[in-house]
Amino acid sequence: MDDDHEATGVIEEDVARLVEAVYQESADKGERAAANILAMAKKGMEERRAFIDQNCVHALCSLCTRENEARTQAKAALALGALCSNYATCLNDADVYVHQEAQSEALSHGAVALLVPVLTSWQPDAQAAAAEALANLAFQNSDTRKQMQTCDAGKAMVNLLHSENVDVHRAVLCALRAYAIEGKYAAELDQRGCLAPTFKLVLSDKQDVVARALRLLWAMSMADSIKGRIVKERDGKLLATVLGFIKTSQHNHPIKAAAMALVRTLATAEENRGELHKGHPDMVGLLGTRDDEATVLNAIGCLTLLCSEDKRKGEIRSVQEIVETLNKLRSTQKGGKKSSQAVQDRAKTLVE
Repeated sequence: MDDDHEATGVIEEDVARLVEAVYQESADKGERAAANILAMAKKGMEERRAFIDQNCVHALCSLCTRENEARTQAKAALALGALCSNYATCLNDADVYVHQEAQSEALSHGAVALLVPVLTSWQPDAQAAAAEALANLAFQNSDTRKQMQTCDAGKAMVNLLHSENVDVHRAVLCALRAYAIEGKYAAELDQRGCLAPTFKLVLSDKQDVVARALRLLWAMSMADSIKGRIVKERDGKLLATVLGFIKTSQHNHPIKAAAMALVRTLATAEENRGELHKGHPDMVGLLGTRDDEATVLNAIGCLTLLCSEDKRKGEIRSVQEIVETLNKLRSTQKGGKKSSQAVQDRAKTLVE
């Protein structure tokens, strides 16, 4: 979140120099300045705050225009996005920061209208940078999403799912997720054919791409019609893959967390629970890890939904040591750490 800490004199001097370079120097020096701004923005809150206060957002928007080369647009887009948020590069939502002031200023300077055309650039680096910037602008910002719809960003973003460039995949999956979090935009993306290429990316050999594809499916699965299609895709083979991601043998935490979140959402549709029930032993196994509260809560929530039918409830209760595990969740975690109230309350509901 935004911070009111003032920057030190040294940082302010560096920031002023870099912003001036963007405005007044040659395009080449402006590109280098944008790269330096990006590096400094990643250092911490103080640096980002200083850039925002020095009108850097407007300066970077000026570099995103078509008059500049694609590589210059790319550097400026990445720096602009970093001043707004790190959403596109962070696989753990708990570590995401957002500067709403920077987002608002970028919107006022037409950032979305400048970035959307870059999505159709012939340069994959520029495409990825524009998508990453849009993801960071759209995070927790409905005004950005409105402007993205106005600029028809959905069409260009869905087209990029067919790219052969992995960096483009990483960035556009995040941008699509930030956009699809509102149901009306998820429906738009569905009509544009977003699901089929996303299903393919769930099978990518790049683990961070898999995690991002699962997160996009989670956002889009808020719509009941999409839930059923995910479950039935390739005669259930996609669902089997997703359920495989929550096994204890899966050591990639972002993938496991994203898969469990998706499965929990799919379980809210009663007609899907029969198929999801196949994964209940692995959901119980997740309870014992307790290394991530959100994943534990999603596992408990899914198991609770599956227990709505007496037959399934009996099978779940028959899993060895489930009651003991849940009772531990109600008291302590590893190292004697007490479970959160949310975990305790939901564990109690499932036990009783």
